[in-house]
Amino acid sequence: MTLPATIKEVKYYKTLGQYSFKGDLVITRGIIYFFAEEEIESRYEKRHNVHHNVFVNKPKPPPRTGYLVELKKNGFWKQEDGGIDLQNRLDQHILWLKETQRTENFSSSLPIPSRFINKEVANLSITFTGEFSFEAQLDKQEFKVGVFKKKQLLEALREGGFM
Repeated sequence: MTLPATIKEVKYYKTLGQYSFKGDLVITRGIIYFFAEEEIESRYEKRHNVHHNVFVNKPKPPPRTGYLVELKKNGFWKQEDGGIDLQNRLDQHILWLKETQRTENFSSSLPIPSRFINKEVANLSITFTGEFSFEAQLDKQEFKVGVFKKKQLLEALREGGFM
């Protein structure tokens, strides 16, 4: 496998047994990134066909395009990119997003992409069913890559220096 590795349709941010976001996990040498692409509707919303913000009684905004999709569409990153140059561009883009997103309405926007360096990753584990977790940034980070993408994840983590 050659880094960077992109694993698509990964679920992230588990609360009350459900994942909140779906997006792309990008593994480079020494750094794991997660780019949220869409918010996952809760089981309650699906079951009861809830499409309104109950606090202000207005329709939810349409789903926005994810960050990695925008980067690729604008030619900022191509799959064959790799190494320190790509990491620097991704890091600069994340810093820019942190500055510009402060004024946005957070209830209608995706979270800023996450960045985890191998020095801060501890207690990394991967389950038989493809759930991937580790501790970093004072929190437990939980992802679901699934059974079929588990091998790709393991190879990328080894090559990236996480295992």
